[in-house]
Amino acid sequence: MPSKLLNYSLALGLLSLLTVVYQLTFVSWIKQEEVTFAPISNINHSAEPSVVELMFAEGTWQHDARKRLSLKDQGVILFGERKQVSPTQWRVWPVAVVMRRSGAPPIIMEAAEGADVTFSEPLEVMGSKAPPIKSGQLVGKVTIRSAPAIHGQSIPLRDQLEIETKDVGIDNQRIWTNEELKLRWGESVLIGRNLEIRLAGGGSIPTSGGQSPLAILDSMELVYLDRLQMPVPGKRKKTDDPNTVVPNGVASIKCAGRVTFDFATDLLRLRDAVQIRHQPHVGPEDLIECDAVTIEFNNPLAGDIDRTSTADWLKRIEAIGQPVIAKLPTAEAEMVAESVVYDTDEGTVRVQGSAGVRIQYQDINFQVTDFAYHFSASDPTQIGTLDCKGSGLLDFKTNDAMAVKTVRWNKGVQLRPLPEPGKHELLVDGKVTTTLADGGEILADILRFTFRQKPEPASPPGAPATNGIDKASGMPTFEPEQASATGNVVFNTTLMYAETKLLQLFFTILPESETDQTVPPGLKLNPASGKKKRLWVRQPDDSEDSVSPVARPRPTLTADSMHASITLVNNEVTSSDLSVMGNVRLDHQLATPQSVLPLKVAGDKLRIVSKGGHDMMQINGDVTHPARFDLGDGYFIGPLIRVSTSDNYVWINQAGECQMPSGLLPVGPDATMKWTAPPRCSWAGEMYFDGQQIELSGGVQLTAKVETIPAKSDRAQAPAKNSVTPWNMIATGDRMTITLDQAVQIASPETGRQAKLNDVSLIGSEGKPVYLTADQSNDKNQLVARHVLHMPRLTLKPNTGLLEAPGPGWYRNWSVPAPDGPLAKFVPQGGLMGTHLVFAEKMEGDLNQQELRFHNGVRIGISPVVSWESTFEATEMTSLEAGQATIDCQILRIAQSRLPSDVAGNQVDPRTAGMISSDPTKTNKLGALEIEALGGVIFRARNERGLFDCSGERASYAAAKDLFMIEGDGRKAATFKQTQPNGQPGMNVSLPYIKVWPKTMEIDAELQHASPGTLPAHMQAPGR
Repeated sequence: MPSKLLNYSLALGLLSLLTVVYQLTFVSWIKQEEVTFAPISNINHSAEPSVVELMFAEGTWQHDARKRLSLKDQGVILFGERKQVSPTQWRVWPVAVVMRRSGAPPIIMEAAEGADVTFSEPLEVMGSKAPPIKSGQLVGKVTIRSAPAIHGQSIPLRDQLEIETKDVGIDNQRIWTNEELKLRWGESVLIGRNLEIRLAGGGSIPTSGGQSPLAILDSMELVYLDRLQMPVPGKRKKTDDPNTVVPNGVASIKCAGRVTFDFATDLLRLRDAVQIRHQPHVGPEDLIECDAVTIEFNNPLAGDIDRTSTADWLKRIEAIGQPVIAKLPTAEAEMVAESVVYDTDEGTVRVQGSAGVRIQYQDINFQVTDFAYHFSASDPTQIGTLDCKGSGLLDFKTNDAMAVKTVRWNKGVQLRPLPEPGKHELLVDGKVTTTLADGGEILADILRFTFRQKPEPASPPGAPATNGIDKASGMPTFEPEQASATGNVVFNTTLMYAETKLLQLFFTILPESETDQTVPPGLKLNPASGKKKRLWVRQPDDSEDSVSPVARPRPTLTADSMHASITLVNNEVTSSDLSVMGNVRLDHQLATPQSVLPLKVAGDKLRIVSKGGHDMMQINGDVTHPARFDLGDGYFIGPLIRVSTSDNYVWINQAGECQMPSGLLPVGPDATMKWTAPPRCSWAGEMYFDGQQIELSGGVQLTAKVETIPAKSDRAQAPAKNSVTPWNMIATGDRMTITLDQAVQIASPETGRQAKLNDVSLIGSEGKPVYLTADQSNDKNQLVARHVLHMPRLTLKPNTGLLEAPGPGWYRNWSVPAPDGPLAKFVPQGGLMGTHLVFAEKMEGDLNQQELRFHNGVRIGISPVVSWESTFEATEMTSLEAGQATIDCQILRIAQSRLPSDVAGNQVDPRTAGMISSDPTKTNKLGALEIEALGGVIFRARNERGLFDCSGERASYAAAKDLFMIEGDGRKAATFKQTQPNGQPGMNVSLPYIKVWPKTMEIDAELQHASPGTLPAHMQAPGR
């Protein structure tokens, strides 16, 4: 707008200066007015001086002139002498014309050497009527000036007029001078040569009555324009003092060709190397250069037009050139084009160029092939309609604060008002490419922006100026309301990659007073002070040095559409709401101490909200495709998944399932357990994680697959036992809780790297008790054993390896006995052995020591079974069948025994091996199963030799030594009682201890008491 106003004022000033001679002089005294001839004889003076005498100093010829020609209501022509040169030619000298003006100082034209007048026929001096004038000439120096009504007084600078030239000719075709013309009007100056005003009337010039050809102007031409200079009002600073005086700047126009003005069409033309300069009182100058300028005025000589705006003076301005260059530092703008047209009637600005048009404003560089702007002539500051056809470029590269650097398109740009007042839409069409500050880009078929125009508030006093000059006050500001990208949208930055069909942004602008002052500044997306953050791109650091980019994982997001609502306060984003709709998929990578895990999110809708200090992400599924969150080979699945980083929780509202990523499972070179499939959990209620505890409810099922491996030391010393044992495990219950040893902040994933698993609890209810099933297979993937635990609650503490479960509960086992094992004789060949254990108080386990303890009311029942589904109750085994056995005690310990290093992998005499070595110099290694029963132990078993009843205070079994041992407590001996297969009593002895080798049923005991019929010989230990 400053450059446009500058063009208006320069063009208007030029025309006014070039026509002032004609308007103020010739027109006035060549119009067909009624002329009153005064007698040439001496004039009687009155006591008071006349108006003319007051204007001139005493003693001047003008003051004393007796020859005067009065022009009715216009002024007076004064001359001193007259001389007839020829019958038709007269000379009068000196000559002065005094023109009166209403409300303005008079104008005086003087020609000291006089004027030559040629009549169309001889003049009769004493006649009553003069013949028509054929031609005339003002001889020598001619001056035109404004003067005060009273000599010696002053007139304001703005009303001061001075024109100086020589030898002005007048005929029925033209008014001309070939001499230099100097004009000063106020602070404006024009210097040129060879001025010609062409007339349209023709014929002679009447001296009375009739139409004069001088009253009809055709055109005006100034062959040489050496200098045109005029003042340009300075811009007042935005201060509260309205009386601040700002010095004027200076505008000047030069051209190498002719300057013409057509009075019929009101067209002013400047040709060849046209330069328009504006030098403000402070700062660099503005410069416009072109080949030619054409200005069409709105009847500039008409005085009856009310002129309140630039459009009242100008109709059209056209500048052409190869190229047209405008450098306007006062407006912080530049332009390069081949044609610029400004039309006030149509309200358009049209800029074109075969090589393109470049417009730069402040930090914005705009390049197009065709620029057409329609505006409101009544208020040009209001946004109009813009239509730029073809390809183009918008460049913000010099603005470091902008996240967007360039925008390119190949079809066009349109700006148009919307029906709602003050609202506008900008459309960028055709394979739009937007480059960002971090090297990324945004691609789309169409970009659309909706914004509202608002007046700019006044700057505070003392605000800094640009180039020493404040920008124009009252310039409009714009508030964004909506932005959208449609068609093949690609968002490709260093922070993320996204693809969609539609991207929409909705903006809400709030004043500072409406912000939530309770929100900590750290929760804002932009800082409260310091540098503004760029949106959507990576932020620059404080370093001035450039560094090579570092490759980092970035998320990839695809969906049918994306919608975001953004709230801005003082250009800061204080809240946002992002909704991603339709076939949502998010892919990312998360680094863990063990590995880099792929992260995937899938669903029908993804919503991310940041508002009022609360940040939340929610994933919704549909009927056929539930929401899914994948991390490596782990995942969460549910109808809805919600993650809040501000409130620090993850919630799945209904039934779902999850799987632990294998990359997060503990591994190590000496691990004795390997996960062959990650643990998987499903629930029927909901899942909630509060940063430290995960709770699953409504019915839970946990499945896992592992392989147990002998310890590294055992593999080295006993290679024969290096077999891997596969396990399939299923746990069910009403609820499950997983607790960490410290809280994890979801917003800071690095805090999770220090957290460790504290405990995992499976909790039952009356309708959904806890069951844990573990199927054991051999290296051929054949089922060899099944273990089932049942209790009200089961808790595992991985840090300590402890396992806890309150009673009452039970344990079941199905297994295939080894051919040479102790139970081989109890089971038919190829059959299964079943075990049922019940306990009343609690179960404790130590995974590091590989042992379980059952407390109070413990009973174990052992019996052959026909299938993996067959069951029996240990509590109902009162009369035993062949192959069955029971153990009753108060505490039962089951452990993986450790063998002395001197026997690991070697054959040992079972009768001399003893239990567990107590020699500290011998290293204990993992061995076979070990069972220990304490407190009121009762052992009952039946085989082909009858029923055996043993009782004592302690009983133990070591599978590695094939040794069963029962002991008394020192006060009460252990007992051994046999009932023959035929029901007859067998031996009945009391012993301090009894050792039994189940494979051979050999017994070793220290006899304390025996009933008749001691042990048969075949049951005696060798050597006894």
